[in-house]
Amino acid sequence: MLVQNGSLHIGDPIVVGNTYGRVRAMVNDVGRRVKKATPSTPVEITGLNNVPHAGDQFAAFDDEKKHGKLAKSEQNVR
Repeated sequence: MLVQNGSLHIGDPIVVGNTYGRVRAMVNDVGRRVKKATPSTPVEITGLNNVPHAGDQFAAFDDEKKHGKLAKSEQNVR
């Protein structure tokens, strides 16, 4: 994943395409675990309920309810 705006933290609820979850761990481009990813930072994450498609957009949320609603609407679209 490549963060473009804002920042991504461990524990953030996240939606990637029609896949959702909570960021459990992040690894940067040199293989080190990080707690925060800022813009232009590529990271691999764990914690999603399924494998997303390559190129899917992602969004992180402060509110668990918002991310659940978006994930369900994305599933209905696909």
